[in-house]
Amino acid sequence: PPPPPPPDLLHKVSNDWRKLIARSQDELRHLLRTHVPAGAPIAVTFSSWAYRPFLFNWILLGRDALQYPVVVAFDDPTAEAAARRGVITLALDAGLEMSDFRGKPMVFHQMAAAKSGLVELIVELDYPLLLSDTDVVWAKKPYEHFELYPEADVLISNDCVSPRADEQAAAATPKLIELMGVDGGKSKPHHIYEQARKIAGAQPRCGHFHGTRNEFGVNTGIIFFKPTPATKAFIRTWHGQLQTEVDAYKKDGTKVPYAGDQKVFNEHAMKGVYPVRCLPNTTTGRTLWAWEGKLKLAPLPVRGFTNGPVFFVNRLQQSTHDVPYAAHATFQFQGAAGKRMRFREQNLWALDLEDSQYYADGFFVTWAPQVPEDLLLEPRGEQIDCKRDAKDGFQECDLAHVEVVAHHLRQIRGGMAIAQALNRTSVLPHALCYCDMYWNVITPAGCRMDGSDLIQPFECPYDNILRVEHWEHNEERLGKAQLYLPRPPAFLKSPHLSPAVRNSQLTVRVVPHEEWAKTYPRQRVCFKACAGDSDPLSLCMRDCAGGVTIPEGATGAQLRQMLDGARSARVLRVIGAGSALATPGKDASAPKDFNDAMAEVLPATWCCNKAGTRKHKLPEPLTGRREDANVAIEAALRAPLDESILGSGANAGAATTGAAVQPEAGSALPVAALGGDVPLADYARTVEHDAPLPGVPTPAQTLRPESFSVPLVEVVRRAHSEYSHPATFVAFGTISAKAQVLNWVDNMLRRNLLSHVVVAMDDQLHAALLAAGVSTYHLDCGLGNGDVRGSEEGFRQLGMCKVAFLYGMLARGVHVVLSDNDALWLRDPVPYLLDPKWTSAHIFISTDCLGAIADAAMTGPAPSEKDRGVSTDGGSEVSMRLKYGAEGDLSKLPWYAHPRLGGHAWERNGNIVESAFNTGMLFFRASAETLQFAREWVGAMDDAMQAFRAGKQMHVRDDQQAFNNLIRDHFLPPKVVVPQTTARIFRAHAGKLALLIMPLSVVANGHTYFAQRSSQVAGLVPYGVHNTYNFHGSDGKETRFREAGLWADERAARGAALAQVASGASAREKFLTWAPGVPIDVLAPAGKQTAPAMAHMRAVAYQLLSMRNAAAYANVLNRTLVVPPMMCYCDRYYNVIAGGDSPEKASCRAPGSDLVLPFVCPMDYLIDPGSLDKAGLRWRSHAFLGGGHTGGDAEPGAAALQRSTPRRLPQREVSVALNVAAASKAVDDTLALWGITAEIRELLAASGAFAEGPLLASTGGGDGGGGLVGMVADVRMSETQAQAVASVGGAAAAGLSASGEGAAGKGAVLTALQTAADADVLVLSSAATAACGDDAKALGAANGAVQGIFTSMWCCTPKGTIPHNKLPAMDSAC
Repeated sequence: PPPPPPPDLLHKVSNDWRKLIARSQDELRHLLRTHVPAGAPIAVTFSSWAYRPFLFNWILLGRDALQYPVVVAFDDPTAEAAARRGVITLALDAGLEMSDFRGKPMVFHQMAAAKSGLVELIVELDYPLLLSDTDVVWAKKPYEHFELYPEADVLISNDCVSPRADEQAAAATPKLIELMGVDGGKSKPHHIYEQARKIAGAQPRCGHFHGTRNEFGVNTGIIFFKPTPATKAFIRTWHGQLQTEVDAYKKDGTKVPYAGDQKVFNEHAMKGVYPVRCLPNTTTGRTLWAWEGKLKLAPLPVRGFTNGPVFFVNRLQQSTHDVPYAAHATFQFQGAAGKRMRFREQNLWALDLEDSQYYADGFFVTWAPQVPEDLLLEPRGEQIDCKRDAKDGFQECDLAHVEVVAHHLRQIRGGMAIAQALNRTSVLPHALCYCDMYWNVITPAGCRMDGSDLIQPFECPYDNILRVEHWEHNEERLGKAQLYLPRPPAFLKSPHLSPAVRNSQLTVRVVPHEEWAKTYPRQRVCFKACAGDSDPLSLCMRDCAGGVTIPEGATGAQLRQMLDGARSARVLRVIGAGSALATPGKDASAPKDFNDAMAEVLPATWCCNKAGTRKHKLPEPLTGRREDANVAIEAALRAPLDESILGSGANAGAATTGAAVQPEAGSALPVAALGGDVPLADYARTVEHDAPLPGVPTPAQTLRPESFSVPLVEVVRRAHSEYSHPATFVAFGTISAKAQVLNWVDNMLRRNLLSHVVVAMDDQLHAALLAAGVSTYHLDCGLGNGDVRGSEEGFRQLGMCKVAFLYGMLARGVHVVLSDNDALWLRDPVPYLLDPKWTSAHIFISTDCLGAIADAAMTGPAPSEKDRGVSTDGGSEVSMRLKYGAEGDLSKLPWYAHPRLGGHAWERNGNIVESAFNTGMLFFRASAETLQFAREWVGAMDDAMQAFRAGKQMHVRDDQQAFNNLIRDHFLPPKVVVPQTTARIFRAHAGKLALLIMPLSVVANGHTYFAQRSSQVAGLVPYGVHNTYNFHGSDGKETRFREAGLWADERAARGAALAQVASGASAREKFLTWAPGVPIDVLAPAGKQTAPAMAHMRAVAYQLLSMRNAAAYANVLNRTLVVPPMMCYCDRYYNVIAGGDSPEKASCRAPGSDLVLPFVCPMDYLIDPGSLDKAGLRWRSHAFLGGGHTGGDAEPGAAALQRSTPRRLPQREVSVALNVAAASKAVDDTLALWGITAEIRELLAASGAFAEGPLLASTGGGDGGGGLVGMVADVRMSETQAQAVASVGGAAAAGLSASGEGAAGKGAVLTALQTAADADVLVLSSAATAACGDDAKALGAANGAVQGIFTSMWCCTPKGTIPHNKLPAMDSAC
């Protein structure tokens, strides 16, 4: 939700506030008719003095969202306070207490009766009424959403904690009505009901789908009443029961067994609700019959009207960037104190703004949140499924949660001791948890609420791990121990934080006392020197002393002395706080008051286990001064000040610690020589400090490093001294790309490219990288911890931060090699980039060009203007075709006229057309020209941000588009800067710099490397490969890297499997695969010629049928599926390439590509790899068995691909007879399911031709099907591709035989596979028709489990996409 209103609104007092108070129902009627138009919606909340802070928060944050707010106050002081804020208020004398009466059932029941009575009053006046609890925050107006339910009487929030299940249930309503009938399926058998539950994605508390028989939970914290007759009748019944019970209690003390308006509301609303009957033909699918069929009730979507788990725990809004209408602080465990902390953690507690000093004044201590890797369950803290092995109470997530929280508690204890010693306020960092918190047992549900969408580990609210309630209730006693309630993590990111605090932060590292004693003399002198320096203290101390450190085991008095020079820093960020202090006090004894106070606020138990509550591991109390450390610390503190350490001048040591270190002579200009108007170093420091970028309107978008584990000066120092490397490799990432980032790092280490840094752009990735020991720099761009690619503002913000970081590096004189985290360097490119031949080039850029052959021809001088046709019509497409090819045939074009060279050779009217430069792999030579360009690049991104926020049309979505616009500005006709060298260097950026376009043989893109395999065919290892032209997002990218042997986890798993085989381990992972290839008679039934597009459809269908069956066998046998190489007879692209009305749209190839058909295609061409994981299928790519790409593992500088055959897992073939006729019929049935009509068949039949003839020759017969079209049929295939095929296509010495169709009813294939249980890898010679007879029955359940994997599609026809989303029944191919 947006930030609170500015302070002036908070202090605004209505002069006529007394006129806004009604003291009777009649007065309230008068006020409403005076101030509220007839029929306008009224928003009402109720409050007593005890909940006054929540009431004020509700008023202040709901000003822009709620129309005509009304407060019902249960005492006069609360009524006056609300009216002073300009809100219509009813002072209701209900005889209630001013204190919190939630723990007093009958008092609470009295409140409920008064509440329902006022609802009845207002609705009877024909006002629509939005009833809201005070612990609801309203972010935007909900009324337009309410209009989506014209048929409903009452709209209500619900307690479902799975937005996915909530939305699936609503979307399934039409199908469920068809399945269950309009009566909800009262008489339907149980198996039909279970089918309905599956369709609806039923989860606990989400049972509002048509036909459900239980699990329906609503919450009266948010209700919208329409003044319909049915609504009025229901409210009268609701209020009538509450009032009757209250009257009975007052008369004779009769108590009710329950208390509260929600329980009575639910009792009546739920009468006759089961089985749930949804109204047909509604917009939302949510409205259902309630109250014995007399009331139409609609549960509101939990994504828009969030509850506590969804908003504060799952934090859905941060991952999706969706702003909900409201957030309700439900499912919370520490009363008002816990709710208040949760609101503060999200910067949603407006009352902090009423304290003018809260954000403006003070000195603070915070600490780094990183968790040691050995405490994380998955490698490097990756997402984990905590449901596995969680049936019997506590399991690994439970245990890991206790250990991780114990780490947090040690850090909290240490950080608060430092804060007490320095008389500063502590600020909590983000906390990682593996387990949620709930009132009931949750470990069997995966350590989270049953039915929750929570992704673990997660950032948990602090009321889950601290006794926040104790802190507030015992504030005076804890204050005597100087232990004050800490600020939440969001404090330092609040848009209201004073710049004086934000821009004055200093990182302090805790080190062993021996190490500290060696560095403290210099640190001490630097503090004195920096006191008079104009630089910020943090930068001065880094340049002078390499940073600030404190020793383990110090006392509070010693800490104050050693950090005396840091008194001016408003925020100290401590790395390693857990071991910093032995005692915060002055003396050496154990700090009893501090220890007792910490014991009061640290949690003793955790909930949720079958064995009962679990005890937390609390940190040991501080024990007082450590004598081993005290001697060294005291000696260093008492030593005389030696100012000669710095040499001549206060900053003489700066150059040796990494400040503005210059690369080799002649390659770059010193920073001081860059000249110009701006203090460039100051601009560069926007990356290193907390100052905003120019033009960024709010601090929310400011670059805010959380900690400087690798400061910029350290990056520079490593590049030029420790690694002796003339350039620094930089990649960027957010937590959503964590797997790719870690793979990028692994690849850099394997190539010995040590001069690299990953810029982490959110807290979670930074913590994960620190835990993994990765060289990381934290650049907080205000992006949250979610995927920003779907957010227009977030993606622009990310791009601006990337370019600002680049600017900071260039300003320090560093050559920078930028790469996306899905772009891998296979060899060190710097020798190529710094080759003397290219000294005139300032920037090196990669290209999206698809024509590798034409691209390779760009080696001579640029063409003349006459050859380019500029003298006639500017080199237009028409003149190019007339001059070089008739009838649109571009095959005769010279290289510089080719339309798919990414625009770097074809020109129209002096401007580049079809420009396809890609910023995924870039090199910037440190120079005045590139620094100026980077400055303008930041400015272009800032302009895009400003335009976007102003609601203007802006076509710059990301940094790549901004780069292309700047580069193409007055792009000069293609001509070399140095004519004797190459035609790849162009004058760009209005002639202010030279751009070199790297050949595809140097940097390959996703199509040329993974589909065309141009580099491999030529026997070359490119310097780098960028995983572009990919399908299915990050899952598709990961799969391509897996198939190429470039995915670290797959290589590690393969090594582990080989080691298990070598050691003879009995309990080891087993695998199953099938031989690749497609029968010719399936591709071309009855010997008919088949065009590539139809052959492709048939080949895809056949291979998916094979995969379905093999996956089912693997599931039943508990084996990991290995997907063999896939054959494609048509490319996959974003536009029409088959059945079109031009050669380019009917070639079955991406325009301009050199693709030879058929070809070994990436797996993401055929299937969504992520669906395999979602279906719970264990799988590996064919590279796991050896062969395939080698991933460029050749030594740096090698000219040819290394072809040493890797070790392989032992394989055994199971020979399965192939029924070609049945397979062909199954393929035909599949195409019919995909919607391939006769019209589409005719369209595709006219598409293109194969490169080597109509249809490639068979590799042999003997299987009754005319042979398989083997992989080696592709004449362009490299030796390594042939190895990949051989690894899964050849039979081992000990083969088995089975007949899938001849032994129908006997389960022959499954029996044969079970007989070979000892084999490490089982290879089915054929899988498409294997699952017949008893096998089909035995595999039925597994078949259902793997059906969900077929969720992809094929693009590329004038009739639209063709889905690969269904397969016929398993035994249809028998």
